[in-house]
Amino acid sequence: MHPAYCPNCGERVTPYAAGCALCGAELDPARWQRKLSIPGRIEYYLPRRMRLALERRRRRKA
Repeated sequence: MHPAYCPNCGERVTPYAAGCALCGAELDPARWQRKLSIPGRIEYYLPRRMRLALERRRRRKA
């Protein structure tokens, strides 16, 4: 998942947030230093519902 989204609930977060305002999940401070793959960059611009559907599909395959 892109670093601009909470890994727990999928809600958008700012680069300066220490935790998610919605669910309270702790965010990794180095999350913005990671490089994203091309599909990850494309996924960043998709609507939340579509991102969650793609994530569920990936989990089913694994």
